[in-house]
Amino acid sequence: MSETLHKDHEIVLPNIQLDAGRNVLKRLGGDLLAAGAASLVAAPIVSVMDTAITQNAAGTVSLRASVRNSIAEMGPGYLRTPQFRWIWFVYGSTYAAANVADTVSEARGVDRFLPVLCASTAVNTSAAIAKDSAFAKMFGSGAPRRVPGASYALWLARDAVSMACIFALPPYIALYMQERAGYTERSSQLFAQLGTPVAAQATVTWLHLGGLDHYNRRGVSINARIEFLRAEYGKTLVARIARGLSPYFLGAVINKDARKAMHQLACRDRASS
Repeated sequence: MSETLHKDHEIVLPNIQLDAGRNVLKRLGGDLLAAGAASLVAAPIVSVMDTAITQNAAGTVSLRASVRNSIAEMGPGYLRTPQFRWIWFVYGSTYAAANVADTVSEARGVDRFLPVLCASTAVNTSAAIAKDSAFAKMFGSGAPRRVPGASYALWLARDAVSMACIFALPPYIALYMQERAGYTERSSQLFAQLGTPVAAQATVTWLHLGGLDHYNRRGVSINARIEFLRAEYGKTLVARIARGLSPYFLGAVINKDARKAMHQLACRDRASS
């Protein structure tokens, strides 16, 4: 009798582990599909606003004029423009990194906070800084040239703050709102996903503008840079909050809901197999 049970366990256990592994792979595939779809929705608005912010900081085109110019270019051909492709790449890869880290953390039974924060920060920072460098060269003042180290340092600090407020903190803030303030799960998640990144813009706008100014104007005094930041901060803050609604609220919600649907489908497939 004991030998029979032992043999049964030897046969069944590997099958259970194999099924679990396949389920994780299906969920990871859903993570990537959700990320790509969410970024496709978020990218048009972000590309328009990032182009406007970069051109305005360079003093070549005002915010309003740049937005009007980009809207006039909208159409199927806009999806092939470098600014759109850069933004799609930045947020598609960022959503994917956060999704995959979350799924792997859950599968391994570890807390998601640090894995999601580290993965999303590493990927977003690398992709966003590469994008900002490309935008500065495409839309900045003067001929394209090397981006100074000060610009990279400021953008790095910007992204570290942003990622904490976009991916790592909202679930904890939503849970706090549910437990302490009696919010529903859905309303608390929406509020946290929208409010946290918006609040972060008060800080990251300074950092973003500073990085652009170091690229556009070499060798100017600190006082000159402070005057520039004071002059451009208000309208750039409004523009960055507006552009942030697309990836950090609309895109993040689509990514979350699409990912949840993909995972539920993977669980149903496993149950029916």
